[in-house]
Amino acid sequence: MRKRMKIILPAVKLGSPIAYYKEKFMKVDEEKRIKVVDVVEGGYLDVGFSLYRTTFEIVEKDEHSSSVITTIDYELDDASAGNAAFVSIKPLEIIVESIGMYLLNEKKNENHLPSS
Repeated sequence: MRKRMKIILPAVKLGSPIAYYKEKFMKVDEEKRIKVVDVVEGGYLDVGFSLYRTTFEIVEKDEHSSSVITTIDYELDDASAGNAAFVSIKPLEIIVESIGMYLLNEKKNENHLPSS
């Protein structure tokens, strides 16, 4: 399962010059609820990073809620060390919040469907 996805970021809003990047799913473990993705084109690689990897782990809190633990691993050449300031979970925060709102909306709509 080596899927690729292009991410387009609202760079101006996030205060980052990184407008897009492509990532590749390196690991998806449904049982442990872990997803690992590497940037493979653009974005962080264009500003001196040789590795930019994000790991997501979904931890169930109870029957109705979960937490997402996010880890960012990166390697950056010495000449671009100042670009470490671009490492941020803000884009991921926006994605997770959007997914949460979508799921809540779906659940709300599901509860309003007439039963068959």
